Amino acid sequence: MLLQSWEHNPRLLGPHDNMSQYVRHLTIADFKGDSEVFNAAALEKIIGHVRHLQSFSCNACEPVPEAVISKLEASWLDTRLRVTNTRRKILVFDEPNTDTRLLPSLLLYSLTYNIFYFTVGKREMPASEMPKLKEVILRSPRLRVLHLRFY
Repeated sequence: MLLQSWEHNPRLLGPHDNMSQYVRHLTIADFKGDSEVFNAAALEKIIGHVRHLQSFSCNACEPVPEAVISKLEASWLDTRLRVTNTRRKILVFDEPNTDTRLLPSLLLYSLTYNIFYFTVGKREMPASEMPKLKEVILRSPRLRVLHLRFY
């Protein structure tokens, strides 16, 4: 089921609606952070109501909210978490913007991610967030699909 706004699927928010028993795959088309219509609290509610979730996919401009990942981990241990996060903001050395809650998740099955290189200091030594990302990826036992884009 592809979700673009909660207005289109209010039945998923109701705990007694039969529609939630048929949802196997939940896809968030474009998560840009919380808004009036599309927010993490409603998403948590939906995750709690579906009965047979097999995969959760998200195209995220912002980090996936910690509460959403925690709810998935608590409710669906066998769910495949698929995240595309290719529109991250360009990395500024003092302001890392990696998704620190998503990357170490045990549910992470598929990840498409941008890796940024930058220069540090007067000598303009090249640096990257790749070493930190590599440590996290190596500890992800269920990660099977990895697409990295280097910038």
